[in-house]
Amino acid sequence: MERILGPEVIGQLALSFGYGLTQSEMMTKMNCPRKWFLRYVLLKKKQGSFSWPLLFGDAVHRMLERYYRGADVDAEVPDFRFEEDVLLRPDQTEEHEYWRGLARLMVLYHNKFWRRFDDGMEILANEEEVSYEYRGFTLRGKIDMCIRPTPKDGIFPMDHKTSYIFDESVFAGWSFRFQFLYYAWLWWKVKGRYPAGMYVNAIRKPGERRSKTRKETVQDFLDRIEANIKGDPWSYFKRERLPFDRTILQRFEKFTLDPILMQYEMLQWIINCSPEEVDDPSTWGPLDSFLLSMNTDHCHAWNRPCEFLDLCSHNFEDHAGEYISMAVKHPELSK
Repeated sequence: MERILGPEVIGQLALSFGYGLTQSEMMTKMNCPRKWFLRYVLLKKKQGSFSWPLLFGDAVHRMLERYYRGADVDAEVPDFRFEEDVLLRPDQTEEHEYWRGLARLMVLYHNKFWRRFDDGMEILANEEEVSYEYRGFTLRGKIDMCIRPTPKDGIFPMDHKTSYIFDESVFAGWSFRFQFLYYAWLWWKVKGRYPAGMYVNAIRKPGERRSKTRKETVQDFLDRIEANIKGDPWSYFKRERLPFDRTILQRFEKFTLDPILMQYEMLQWIINCSPEEVDDPSTWGPLDSFLLSMNTDHCHAWNRPCEFLDLCSHNFEDHAGEYISMAVKHPELSK
C-alpha cells in the first residue's frame, strides 16, 4: 500500500483540526480510526447515503426547540434535511411519509406527557452551540437544553435522545456515557457553573412493524402506533435524572477526555514537523498505521454496513465512483 502521510494529508489534518472536534467525531475515532480518517479528515461520504433514524432525530430536535421557544404543541413537522446528493427513489416516498408522521406523533405526545414537569422548569439554554479551547483544540458541541427543574434545584444540561430500546441495561450506562458527560463538562467550562447533574430526555421509537399481509397503509400504521402510545405512554417517554458529585467532571476530564485527546496530539505534532522528519520512515510509518487502523467489529453495526465498507474492501479504490467530498466537516453544527 502506498504511503498515506504525505504533504497533502498533513494539510488536510491541519484543516480538519482547524474546524474543531465534536463528541461525535471523537467517538467515531475511538470506534474506528479509519472511519474517522475518511470522514473527518478526507471528508468523504457515500453519495446518496442517509439514515432515516438520524433524519427523524434531527426533526424531533428542531420541533422540540420550537416548542420550548413557545411554538404550538402541534407544530408542523419541518422538512427532513437531506444532503444535496440525496435523491429519493419512488419506493422511499412512503417511508418518508411514515418518518415525518412519526416525528409529529412522538413530539405531540411527548409534550403532552411532560407538560406538568415542563411548566415548572426554567429554561436556561435551548439548542445553544458552544466551544471551548482545551489542550490546543477547539472542542465544540450543541447543548440541547439546560434547565433548572424547580426553583430549589441546581442547573442540569438536558440531552434529547431517541432510541429503539428502553431497558435497564441501557439506562445503567447513562451515568458515565461520554456524550452526556462531555456536554455537561463543556457547559461547565464555557459557563463557569458546575452542573448539579444531567437529564436524559429519552423518546423510544416504536418497535412495531407495518403489516404487509393486511395491506396496512402508512396512515393506518401511524394510527395503530398512536393508539399504543395513548395506552402506555410510559413505555415511550422517560427522563432520567443523573445527579453529579463534585468530582465527576474532573474525573471525566482526567481519565476519559484527556486520554482521547492524547491521540489527537500525536497527529497534531506531525503538522509541525520538518519535511525531513516527515520523510523519516520512523515517523510516517507508525502514523500511517495509526491513521488507517480499523476496528472490524464496526464494519456492521446496528444491522447496517459501514458506509466505507466498499472503499476498505477495494484497497481505497473507488471503482464505482460512489464517494464524494462533503462541503463541511460537522454538518450537524452547520444546519
